[in-house]
Amino acid sequence: METETVTADPFGDGWVNPMNNPGAANAAIGQALATATAGSPMPDIPAHHTSGHVDLVGGFFDGEGQLVRHATVRELTGEHEERIAKARQSRNSARMLATLLECGVERLGDQEATPKLLRKLLIGDRDQLILEIRRATYGNELEFPAAECPHCNGKVDLELTLDDIPTRHLDTPEDRNFTVPLRRGRVANVRLPIGEDQEALLELSGNNASLAEQNTLLLSRTVKSFTEPDGSETQAAGIPAMVRERLSMPDRAAILKALNDRRPGPRYDELSFTHDACGEEVELPVTVSDLFLGL
Repeated sequence: METETVTADPFGDGWVNPMNNPGAANAAIGQALATATAGSPMPDIPAHHTSGHVDLVGGFFDGEGQLVRHATVRELTGEHEERIAKARQSRNSARMLATLLECGVERLGDQEATPKLLRKLLIGDRDQLILEIRRATYGNELEFPAAECPHCNGKVDLELTLDDIPTRHLDTPEDRNFTVPLRRGRVANVRLPIGEDQEALLELSGNNASLAEQNTLLLSRTVKSFTEPDGSETQAAGIPAMVRERLSMPDRAAILKALNDRRPGPRYDELSFTHDACGEEVELPVTVSDLFLGL
């Protein structure tokens, strides 16, 4: 069986972003609820992987209005495994994701990483913290034995590292707020989603809500207001009717695309490899279950 090294594709789009397709993302997170294959070998973890400093992709503002862009994560232990297993039994993806972060993040800046603070982080920062918790617990290497090529159905053993996953950082704190031009001269004033939005979406998708309903929830939480052609501003935050009744389908799609294009954090969709046997490029999206085989 051949072995290949995966390289990052900075223009890939195979990863399902929970912000523009939370239903599919919830399904991916749900894979982590399944028990890992029995007998999987445990990696040899160097001692320096037990905890680590993280430079956040976006950061958060502390009580004094100062931007904080560092955190500390730790290796998951048996105690954490029990907590995560209990959350897994609830069949609640939002709860399991929150528990994973609560167990693995020690500090956010100089503050204790409380559940309240974790819910205020940008989703990109939460994704990055999950990646670094994985690094602290299992090391830097990822293996995909017998991965199947969808073009020729051949199998190949793949090896990569967490460093192969491209990461996008916010250039300035102001980038978390932006505008999206709409039709008929209107403009949407939008913010990047945070942990509270992510958990609300996962809760809704767990109740069999349609993708359109999930998009309405996301838009109602992230669209702050509309600037009308005459310069007046109409508030929209927290009002589902504003994005359900006063946004056309093309305008909704434009805002969702902007949220996806601007998302910071690890780009789990931007990994691919060339299968030598057939010469085709194959996408290799990474899921939570790929990162944490024991969860």
